Amino acid sequence: MDKRLFIRGIAALAAAPAIANGGSNAAPVPTRKPDWSLNMDVLETCTCQVFCQCFFTDIPDVADGLGPPQGTSAQRYCQFNQAYRVNSGHLDAVSLDGVRF
Repeated sequence: MDKRLFIRGIAALAAAPAIANGGSNAAPVPTRKPDWSLNMDVLETCTCQVFCQCFFTDIPDVADGLGPPQGTSAQRYCQFNQAYRVNSGHLDAVSLDGVRF
C-alpha cells in the first residue's frame, strides 16, 4: 500500500464522525468540543534504504535484489509497517493509556 494513501485514509477515519453528522438522519453535531490529550510513539519500518524517501518524493527507492530479472527496468516500491503506542492520553473520561494499534 502506498504510504501517502495510508496517511490519507487515517485522516479520513479521523474526519468520519464530522462527515457522518452532516447527514439528514444523523444526530446533531455537539457544540461542546471533547476534552482530549494524546502523547504517543509512532514506530515505523520499511524496505527503503537508509531512510524512507517516500516522505519527500512520489518515487519509492529501488528494490535491491527483489526486482525483475536483469535487463528489465528496476522495480520501485516501499513496503512499510507502522505501529502506534499511546504513552498517555484521554478522550473526555476515557483513558487511552497503553493502547497499541
